[in-house]
Amino acid sequence: MWPPPFKVKINKRCKYLQLKITAHKGLEVVTPRELPLPDILAFIDKKRHWINKHLAKVKPVEILLPESLALRAINEVWHVDYVATQKKHTLAVGTDNQQLNVFGNLLEKTACIKAIIEWLKLSAERHFNPLLKQLSMQFNLPYQGLTIRSQKTRWGSCSHDKRISLNCNLLFLPPTLVQHVLLHELCHTKRLDHSPAFWKLLTGFDPRCEQHRQALKHANSYIPDWITIASFES
Repeated sequence: MWPPPFKVKINKRCKYLQLKITAHKGLEVVTPRELPLPDILAFIDKKRHWINKHLAKVKPVEILLPESLALRAINEVWHVDYVATQKKHTLAVGTDNQQLNVFGNLLEKTACIKAIIEWLKLSAERHFNPLLKQLSMQFNLPYQGLTIRSQKTRWGSCSHDKRISLNCNLLFLPPTLVQHVLLHELCHTKRLDHSPAFWKLLTGFDPRCEQHRQALKHANSYIPDWITIASFES
């Protein structure tokens, strides 16, 4: 079948059209701006030989459901149990003894993982909301609200109206890196850029700022593969 399934990603830092092929994402077209579909298809046709050659090398990735969740940020390990039901929607429910029960069609592995991610969002909000408020009051960095998401690339963000968004995957990171990310976003309530003045402000609250910045570059190693794979399957 031609063309094969593909996704289009806009990256303004990209200077020209690019192709990427991975087991997780499949074929991805990276473009510096929004382009008409005929232009994208023409580019794909031009690279047909390269695409077929590299797609043939890619092996499908099997999604393995997790047996446990190591939430380093809150020093908890949750065991995961799966219960097959006829429910239309898959649901993950936590218990008081750090047991996470997933109910639904267990053959739909992506749905099971999405249910776990929804539970992670709720857990992240429950634990990060008071921590963010504490840091805000401690360093006099007021903000307007918190949203928990499941971003693929960002640990957090801060809008012009001082609303902060955090990635639920922060639960898998060590507490020191989590605090660094929260302080980073709180400092954006004062300076919405990454200028030298911003880094000076953040370093004043986090003396090990540079060390934490470098550690964050490798923090994806803490994130389980099943989360990454499932997000690309959807």
